[in-house]
Amino acid sequence: MVKENRKLKAAVALGLLDHAILGREQALELVEQMGLDGRKLRLQVIEHRPDVAKGAVINGATHVGQKFICIAADALAQWCCDELALEYRHCFGRGTQLRICCEALVKHFGEEDTRQ
Repeated sequence: MVKENRKLKAAVALGLLDHAILGREQALELVEQMGLDGRKLRLQVIEHRPDVAKGAVINGATHVGQKFICIAADALAQWCCDELALEYRHCFGRGTQLRICCEALVKHFGEEDTRQ
């Protein structure tokens, strides 16, 4: 019987969050599922700013300028790779960086699964 690989599933789920901003709880849940210590995760304060070009639009915000504690999906993926000492290519685009890091995480957790 094959044991469910929560770490692998979390890495795949993170990879689907292209250009997303994750709230504290969602980020910590993914980190925990990957077996990492979320107490070391560095979160940011981001303002809901749909009124400016390239501003963050956060679902659930009630007014412009409302602040949220969160992390971008690509930054979370990079942090996870760094915590696991995985090598990955650094990229300029957020979506590309997320994909590259999540590919490294999926590979790592997939190999970990075959060693067990």
